[in-house]
Amino acid sequence: MNMTMNMTTLPEPAGNEKPALQAAWHFAKQELLYLCWALMDTAVITPLLLLAMPWARFWPVSVMTLWVLLLILLPFNLARLMSALGIRPARQRLLLIVIFFFILLLGWRMVLFAPRAFWELGWLGTAILNIGSPTDTIWSRQFILFLAVLVGFWRGLRLVGMRPEIRKIGLRLRLGAVAFGVIAVIAISERPFWSPVGFILLYYLVGLTAVALVRAEQVEFENTGMFSGVSPRWVGIVALTSLIITSAAGIFTLLLTNENAGRVASWGAPIWTAILLGTAVVLRTLGYLFSPLLFVFGLLLELLITLLDRFLSGLFEMIQQGINPALFEPAQTEGVGQEELVETVTRNFPTTEILTGVLMVFAVIVVIIFLTRLYRQTATATRQRDFSQVGSRERTSSLSLGQRLLNRLGLFRNWRAAGTIRRIYQDMCQAATGAGFPRGASETPYEYLKTLTEVWPENTSDSQLITQAYVKIRYGELPETEEEFNRIKEAWQRLERTPPMSLG
Repeated sequence: MNMTMNMTTLPEPAGNEKPALQAAWHFAKQELLYLCWALMDTAVITPLLLLAMPWARFWPVSVMTLWVLLLILLPFNLARLMSALGIRPARQRLLLIVIFFFILLLGWRMVLFAPRAFWELGWLGTAILNIGSPTDTIWSRQFILFLAVLVGFWRGLRLVGMRPEIRKIGLRLRLGAVAFGVIAVIAISERPFWSPVGFILLYYLVGLTAVALVRAEQVEFENTGMFSGVSPRWVGIVALTSLIITSAAGIFTLLLTNENAGRVASWGAPIWTAILLGTAVVLRTLGYLFSPLLFVFGLLLELLITLLDRFLSGLFEMIQQGINPALFEPAQTEGVGQEELVETVTRNFPTTEILTGVLMVFAVIVVIIFLTRLYRQTATATRQRDFSQVGSRERTSSLSLGQRLLNRLGLFRNWRAAGTIRRIYQDMCQAATGAGFPRGASETPYEYLKTLTEVWPENTSDSQLITQAYVKIRYGELPETEEEFNRIKEAWQRLERTPPMSLG
């Protein structure tokens, strides 16, 4: 087996991007994709091993899952390391076989025999004598551990040199669904101590993320010829979307099975713990960074409170001077001096309550201004979007009721645009074929674009625009506005009016 890796050439840094950060993100993105594939295999292999190992019921499921993941990642990274060091494939296979038996014997020793001393080797003879013994239960456990290590090494070596292809990752996702169907049936009949729901949610969480990454990489490769382009922000949005989908599936499972809410919440305990710890770290870091600004804001607020206090105190003194003491009853005003009267007026008009009211009114005004601006921005964007769709609305009057319903939902307009773009591209290819420039069976649209530039050398931008639109609709991306769709049709009209170059 050749363990050499197919390394993708890094794209040149564009603009003012730092080459070091770009290279770091490029390798981190590749490692994330490999990790997703390894986690998908782990989510399928771990429940199968737990079903085959009822004697391991006291093992923590999380530890078992981590053990399987390490069994997959160990040969994968070892093969990559040996390829980077330039070791020959034959020697790589020999070293991997030695490491395989070392891991197997180490697992037998720690799990099944547990000798008292590290240098004690008596267990090794017992393990060899147990091989093939039909009456010894230790032999069956040895065989299951052998299969576990073998499957882990096999899946790890399969990751070496894998290329992101949407067909393979889609097939892997469907095969995993079939495997989980078998696991669910066995779990219903056997009723093990663990629940397969957590493994299913983990599988689809990383599976959906991997599908999105692979599809983005494949689109970028067809456009530029290199695997690049996705940003950390985009990956974060995809991961968050996958988390929301799997969480919704878990809640739906809770409603169907009437499981305890605490037990269902424990399925995502690692995720919740990571989110809580990450939020605490982010908030503490932001508080530390903004502490100087908050200190200055506190000084300004204290100065404002002092000024308001002085102003209100002067106002209260003016009110006190204008109060007629005869308004008070004799029993209440008898023996009341000037200081007691000021205290009474101050108590009736407390500074803190008035200041709180002023600040609340100010906060309400700020919120109203913010909401007004947000509403204006949203209304402006809506008007622009409606204006761009005026042309399409005028054409809906001649459609049938079903077509108008689909157009209302945005489906019919999308189908019609996609069909028109496909027809335009096919007509362009037929015109080029008639001129003696046919498209090869294995030729991609971007490879055939070089031939189209020879057919219409003066309309290179038009053929490029039609080709890009055709590739985009293959991956579900349609023209966003009517103007963009009209530009594609106008490009084809210009190509129709231009006679193509011929070989003769």
